[in-house]
Amino acid sequence: SHNLNLHALLRISDRSRMGVLQVTRRSLAIGVVALLVCISCFATPGSSVRPYSKTNLHVLHSAPWFCHSLDCPNYEVDPIAIQGDIELRHYDAGVWVSTNVSDVNYDQAVKTGFTRLFEYISGINVDLKKIDMTAPVRTLLIPGDGPFCESNFKVSFFMPFALQDSPPAPVRPDTFIDPAPAQSFYVFSYPGFTTEATVMEKAMDVLGSLDQQELRYDASVFYAAGYDPPFRLLNRHNEVWIPALV
Repeated sequence: SHNLNLHALLRISDRSRMGVLQVTRRSLAIGVVALLVCISCFATPGSSVRPYSKTNLHVLHSAPWFCHSLDCPNYEVDPIAIQGDIELRHYDAGVWVSTNVSDVNYDQAVKTGFTRLFEYISGINVDLKKIDMTAPVRTLLIPGDGPFCESNFKVSFFMPFALQDSPPAPVRPDTFIDPAPAQSFYVFSYPGFTTEATVMEKAMDVLGSLDQQELRYDASVFYAAGYDPPFRLLNRHNEVWIPALV
């Protein structure tokens, strides 16, 4: 069931070892290692800024406003009506550059991953090529076996469209070109500055809404995506992605 998959995702307790008989949704949320990258992309001169609005999201996208003139992966929004301000997005196949990080601490893992990828786009690649920043910075979590065990994170930058067919090979052995197949996600978007607690709350709300609507999803992993640098004060945009089984 979806709830059992959710338990596997959050890995809050091992019932056989800890004897936990009941776990509430709130206690599950406490155990989630939240995923969000706050420094996501750099401001681009002349980029347009539009006020955050849910109504802007319920259309087909090629260049969403929240990418702020940076290259972003292409997707379309499914016309299916989903309650709770959730979109079903169908993403095209695309190439990312990624790095895997194992750490107990989310903040340190994201910092490590971002630094590696920023080195790559700054010219630490076989072509010594400086690469434009894109959006979003996307982070995948595969939880560890327990609350004090290392989790596996994959932090990714989207490759610019001009380099999708010929991305420079990384120099660092822990950084790799990462082709992604076409895939569908249930996506929840929200404005403002975000925190780990916010991401936990949003992810749990999305999963609960999907369960209520009997929509099928993969609860073994989830993603968080950030689109804004820390110095952008207004019109910030954040997302939680849940893989859809459609």
